Amino acid sequence: MPEADSSLMLTILKDLQKDMRHHRTMLLHLVELVRRNDRRFDEIERRLSDARADLELMLKAEFLGRLTHFETLTDERIAQFEDRHSVVEGPHN
Repeated sequence: MPEADSSLMLTILKDLQKDMRHHRTMLLHLVELVRRNDRRFDEIERRLSDARADLELMLKAEFLGRLTHFETLTDERIAQFEDRHSVVEGPHN
């Protein structure tokens, strides 16, 4: 009977070793997947950072263009008002 117990124990130990090797393999795959995802996230962060700088530049250019246009319109309207005002008052002598 002790022979049967030893044989059963040996079978159980071999099954445990097989399961442990399988778990180790699965963990190694998970580690590789996590590393790959980390690299992807780093790449995405870099791209977003680059895009942010580009977006900031585009927005600044757009706002400055609109501001310049507004200033030009304002200057033209002031000039028109001054012209009308000088016609109404006439030349100062």
